[in-house]
Amino acid sequence: MRRRGRKHEETNTHFQTLVLCSFNFSFFWALSLVAFWRSQRE
Repeated sequence: MRRRGRKHEETNTHFQTLVLCSFNFSFFWALSLVAFWRSQRE
């Protein structure tokens, strides 16, 4: 039972890392898109 809980905790940590990477990638992509759009306007 305890081993099962530990495995679930590891999976949860991996999921948090995956979400964090996805969020950082989306933020970087949005930032690049805004920078490109502003350079096109001028």
